Amino acid sequence: MIPNNIKELFDNKDNVYYIIDYDLPEMDNIESMQYFLDNIDCIYDNNIEVDDGTQVVLTHEDYPYKIQIDAGGVGDFFSHMFEVTVIE
Repeated sequence: MIPNNIKELFDNKDNVYYIIDYDLPEMDNIESMQYFLDNIDCIYDNNIEVDDGTQVVLTHEDYPYKIQIDAGGVGDFFSHMFEVTVIE
């Protein structure tokens, strides 16, 4: 399960999230990252500091730290993992 919004992502700090849903279309790691960001209501112009496809660094005006997210697969194109790390 992924966070409901970007504030919940920042509140949860270091974490690992999964999307395993065989009803979704197949996605590679770059596509799954975009899906993750869209579903937490990330505002690209305001929140994304770095976007390297499978790794992003996010900022939020209400938090003194940044969040790094790394997208990876878990065996097929329907199972995705997102490792979240706080950057102080």
